Amino acid sequence: MPTSVSYLSGQLTGPFLSHAQIEAMPDSAIKSAYENVKIQLANLQRRVQNNSGLLAELTEEIQAFTRQVVWLRARKFPDYFED
Repeated sequence: MPTSVSYLSGQLTGPFLSHAQIEAMPDSAIKSAYENVKIQLANLQRRVQNNSGLLAELTEEIQAFTRQVVWLRARKFPDYFED
């Protein structure tokens, strides 16, 4: 699974963010990153919904984007994810 992502001048580059990259991201960038990843995940899910033959091919990507949504949501709404 690709993990080469960086945060440069407010822009996300590359396909996936790691948990460490999300934790290191400034608070001001979390909202836009969260919205961006949600859109990317929705697009992947729509592709699979329109063509179920793509499910096997896109499963890893869908799982990676799902993890990113959870990690970003935890940063965006920390009160809901306290220990």
